[in-house]
Amino acid sequence: MSRVKAFAYIKTPGNEDTCPERQKEAINRYANAQNIEIVRFYQDDDVLRGISEKSALTELLLSLEGNDQGITAVLVEKLDQLARDLSVQAAIVCQLKSEGVRVISAVEGSLWDEQTNPLS
Repeated sequence: MSRVKAFAYIKTPGNEDTCPERQKEAINRYANAQNIEIVRFYQDDDVLRGISEKSALTELLLSLEGNDQGITAVLVEKLDQLARDLSVQAAIVCQLKSEGVRVISAVEGSLWDEQTNPLS
């Protein structure tokens, strides 16, 4: 079983379409189908969106520096929940890739080629 850290992002409080429970359900369904162990969920609310000193996203990224925990991926429900701005999203993906961690969307799949970069 692969070790994965999962990040759930609440884009709009009160919006049923982006509620954290629904995001967690989608991520858990994907993880179960792919035989992935979710080590921890990180969750921000809309007030702390993006990279800030207090955000769970920052905590997640810092926890993966050096990646001595053997984490292979970060799961999100959809890529736009990782970051709203595409350039910020690309920077996050590049930072994670440099640590040997890939980003997987439960809806859109992996950002890395499955054949050349297997999960395990």
